[in-house]
Amino acid sequence: MKIKTAIIQFNVTEGQIDANMRKAQELLTAAAREHAELLILPEMWNSGFDFTHLASFAQDFNGEAVSMLRETARRFGVFIVGGSFAEQRHGGVYNTCPVIDTAGEVVAKYRKVHLFSHYLNEHLYLRGGEEWVTTDYQRAEETIRLGHMICYDLRFPEFARNLALRGARLFTVPAGWPLARIEEFEVLCRARAIENRSFLACTNYTDTIGKEYCGNSMIVSPFGEIKHKLTNEEGYVVGEIDTAVLSDPGTFNSIADRRQLLDEIDDNQL
Repeated sequence: MKIKTAIIQFNVTEGQIDANMRKAQELLTAAAREHAELLILPEMWNSGFDFTHLASFAQDFNGEAVSMLRETARRFGVFIVGGSFAEQRHGGVYNTCPVIDTAGEVVAKYRKVHLFSHYLNEHLYLRGGEEWVTTDYQRAEETIRLGHMICYDLRFPEFARNLALRGARLFTVPAGWPLARIEEFEVLCRARAIENRSFLACTNYTDTIGKEYCGNSMIVSPFGEIKHKLTNEEGYVVGEIDTAVLSDPGTFNSIADRRQLLDEIDDNQL
């Protein structure tokens, strides 16, 4: 199966909900018109990290952010990994990724598990999710399982491994990654792909003014090759993910040789 995948990045302006919504819809529409089938937005794309006012920005799944994504998916018949937004739930706020199918239905909700306690102090404003989330992307008779992560999750190899053990072969990673750690960004994306023999598609903020964020959204092959990559400018790229490589006899997967003896992952949870 060949999946035309759009990685989308733009200057997310903190607290400017309407402007961010317009930009996201514009880029989603443009990518869909280029026949992208799987579209991925950055982390917290509608509000940015404006944690001071986060409670007032937070929405549920009936709010305008998810409603726009559902309408766009339905209109163009595309599958959207909706970056993430501030979700109001059970009296708290979560950093939540909505996954929406081609009929405009929400098929999964991934709530960011690992909260960045350094600098941003996410843990003071957000609640952390408590489960792994995968989604089956299907077309005709073929299926690939997506494993969902958000930004800081990239730094936890056992988290990606748990998704791989649950069958994920394409990691989707919406992010808001800073320029100061751009080298680590690329290394972590490539490492997570290589060690799990999975594709990885990561999206990020751009920042053409203050240069705080680094853009560099990318699609990485199971061999760690960067197949498609953006710079630090607003826009998107539509790249083709060919899942045939995953079933090629020459593509060995070291997970088959994994021993649980010294492994912190409890297989009883799988």
